[in-house]
Amino acid sequence: MLLRSDEKLERWREHFEELLVNVNSAVGTHTIDSISIPNISTLEIQRQDKIPTLEEIQLALSQMKSKKAPGNDGIIVDILKAGGTPGLIWLKELSVEIWENERIPENWSSAILIPLFKNKGDKTSCDNYRGICLLNV
Repeated sequence: MLLRSDEKLERWREHFEELLVNVNSAVGTHTIDSISIPNISTLEIQRQDKIPTLEEIQLALSQMKSKKAPGNDGIIVDILKAGGTPGLIWLKELSVEIWENERIPENWSSAILIPLFKNKGDKTSCDNYRGICLLNV
């Protein structure tokens, strides 16, 4: 039984790393090669290459689920939705800056991984937990 916090963290790291390795080995090269790449029209490619519009940002925000836990930045979708037009304009300006610089904020590439007990089996076994990731919105 692990008692020290650093030992527990190391065991969780090992557990989730094992899960990741098992997933990667389960998908063979043949499976990946058999997936056909869809044809995208020139018009659609041009649309996707343009800077996101205010309407696209508003649509994306409206499709995000409310009442979800925040990522490591502490910002929840509900706050962004409550921002109204000024909030949308701010998101648009942020999107333009990211688009033009082709760089996202560093903390957007990290997540908080939380193990949740499945309510069955031994609580001391990592196999009886499901991992969820909290991402920044």
